[in-house]
Amino acid sequence: EQPLFAVSLVSRWKIEDDGKKKKQSSAGDTEVRLVMHRMQVAVDRVVVTKVLKFLEGPPEDPDEVQREKILAVFNKYDEDGSGAIDVQEFALMVAELTGKELSEADAERYVEEMDEDGNMEVDFEEFYHWWKKNHEKKEAAEAAAAAAAEEADNGDDDDGDDDDDDDD
Repeated sequence: EQPLFAVSLVSRWKIEDDGKKKKQSSAGDTEVRLVMHRMQVAVDRVVVTKVLKFLEGPPEDPDEVQREKILAVFNKYDEDGSGAIDVQEFALMVAELTGKELSEADAERYVEEMDEDGNMEVDFEEFYHWWKKNHEKKEAAEAAAAAAAEEADNGDDDDGDDDDDDDD
């Protein structure tokens, strides 16, 4: 590990009044200035690092980041700015995001499923609740499918022989 800074000392002999020689060691002005500059740079680097960390703020909550992204999509398709998505806006959202055209009946069915207060419009809280519930179901199904595939790949034949039957 390299030292942060190093100093070269200049040694010289000084003759005292009583005639004895005394060794004196010191750093030259240039050396002292260089060391002080390196120390200041090191301090500045620490200060800047701490200031940048402070300015970054607390770590983001992944759920909040996800919620904000979903809100941005929701607001994009809330064309009339009402704070809710109606059947036509929902059908447009599905068509643009998935490439699948929903019939009006299918769009109405989805809106009814999401609509918790029965007004045939979906506000953001209703939409987010529905999305989160379905997203969690999808993740659980994907995890179960992955576990089943792994189990199939491992070939769990309990009797220890290479065949598929259960006899010994």
